[in-house]
Amino acid sequence: MRIPAYTYPSYLKQERRKQLDRRSRPTSLYDCFFSPRLRRRGFRRRGEGVNRYVDHLRLPIVLWVAALLALSMVDAALTLAHVQLGGKELVPTMRWALDQGMDTFISAKLLLTAVGAVYLAAHQNFPMARLAYRTLMGAYLGLMVYHLSLVVNHW
Repeated sequence: MRIPAYTYPSYLKQERRKQLDRRSRPTSLYDCFFSPRLRRRGFRRRGEGVNRYVDHLRLPIVLWVAALLALSMVDAALTLAHVQLGGKELVPTMRWALDQGMDTFISAKLLLTAVGAVYLAAHQNFPMARLAYRTLMGAYLGLMVYHLSLVVNHW
């Protein structure tokens, strides 16, 4: 004997909202970070927030961005110290920026990191973005171990 699957009543199957999206324009990047008037912080139903955008970043995402930028600054300082001791930059684009000068190197390093981190932060509800954050944090932590081993070997 086959048990019939539960069927939803017809009134639940229909979209019952009568109003279209109330927003007159998309959320700007500035508003995403600094505007207190935006409302969409999350989603009402479970599973609704996967691969969707919200107006505000969650605190853990802001902390991930801050950690990535801090690790990028430490990496830049350790790279400059290593280069002054006779080492060389291995990444071709950063090597080019270093050849242009220390200011260009630091600006390029932080700018590229900031653009990538903000892009990933905007995609906070996307599984691939969360995977990318975890991968980047692991890569930066591995890079810090590498830099420390270079410093220990030099002394």
